Amino acid sequence: MEGFYLDPHVHTSEVSGCGKVPAAEVVRLYRGAGCDAIVITDHYYDGYFQRQGDIPWKEKVERYRRGYCAAREEGERAGLRVLFGQELRFLGHPNDFLVYGLDEQDLIDNPELYRLSGPDFLTLAHEKGAIVFQAHPFRTPPCAPSNPAYIDGVEVYNGHPDHNSRNPLAQEFADTCGKLQISGSDFHQPHHLARGGVILPRLPEDGKDFAAMLRAGEVTRLVRT
Repeated sequence: MEGFYLDPHVHTSEVSGCGKVPAAEVVRLYRGAGCDAIVITDHYYDGYFQRQGDIPWKEKVERYRRGYCAAREEGERAGLRVLFGQELRFLGHPNDFLVYGLDEQDLIDNPELYRLSGPDFLTLAHEKGAIVFQAHPFRTPPCAPSNPAYIDGVEVYNGHPDHNSRNPLAQEFADTCGKLQISGSDFHQPHHLARGGVILPRLPEDGKDFAAMLRAGEVTRLVRT
């Protein structure tokens, strides 16, 4: 495969309640599948942080990063680049958004991002050099396409085999709105492995570098399996 294969939509059992594979094993599986890099996008929403109890927000962020940190440590041993991202869900809305380019300090300095409106969050994300994609916008039930003004791009292919993400509709939506496009596996279990991704001309250094590459249109191909 020419270029570098990165899966930008991966969950760990340490943080995502629906994730069934520990972070270190996620890395080993992806390295065995020939992947060059992954982005850990564990679920960021009110329920997760409320379950952490009455502790300082900084400690909640540290707990939220457990899956990523474990994956990064194993990735350094295994030769797999691991980046930090989020799958964000706002209060009172069923849609999910893949966010690339927010680092640990950004999350500490801006608590409870799920309480923001879509426009306010996009403004903050851009100020931090981040980029926002709507994940599986036509998955049923109950997702729906967002206002295109409030997103940078669309996950036009979601490889999760246990959901009907209606990917052709997502592709049409992105094409019609002229939005950036990504593909991701939405990995939660072993049989979700490497079912989507992007091909890049080089490996990004970190999440902010990946966001810059996406914004510059450096994706050379989408992986659809």
